[in-house]
Amino acid sequence: VSRKNSRFFTNIKNGVESIEVKTSNPDKSLEVANQIQSKLGKNYIVEDWSSFESNLYSSMKFEKYVTLSILFLMIIIASFNMSGNFIRIVAEKKSELGILKSIGLSEAEIIKTFLFVSLIIGLLGVLCGSFLSLTVLFIQSHFHLIRIPVPGFPIQFLPVKIIPIDFLVIFLITFVITMISSIYPLLQALKIGI
Repeated sequence: VSRKNSRFFTNIKNGVESIEVKTSNPDKSLEVANQIQSKLGKNYIVEDWSSFESNLYSSMKFEKYVTLSILFLMIIIASFNMSGNFIRIVAEKKSELGILKSIGLSEAEIIKTFLFVSLIIGLLGVLCGSFLSLTVLFIQSHFHLIRIPVPGFPIQFLPVKIIPIDFLVIFLITFVITMISSIYPLLQALKIGI
């Protein structure tokens, strides 16, 4: 629509009702909006794209923290499962561990064995989970499989941003929990033959 026709339809004699500015980086739109507001003064209203649907964007931010909490609880439950499997292995291999201790296997060697097995299981699980999640995020960011069916909404799909620090934090937390979950079975293994 030309400016002349839009003025006719909106019944505006002079000037414009609003001006839309597009930034090269959408993450800096609030900063640019604040700069424009400071130059124009209080007589004009300047809004960035996130203020139009502020409830939706704030819920998306909140969803990130809820998802992280649920993921943390899932990792804790998985570590209990892993710890239970280690305890079962210790119970099943009680006679073998007793024989190894009786022929001179030191506690340090038993500790190294359990920690090595925990390290392999934890590292494989974390690497497979990270690869799978990166694959799903890549597919969503390029093919937009999860859509937001809201008519007139500027974004019609669930936005995805891969943040390396988030992956690093989750990787480290998962790995530490995995290693901690092997401590109790390790203590049970050390009690055999003592």
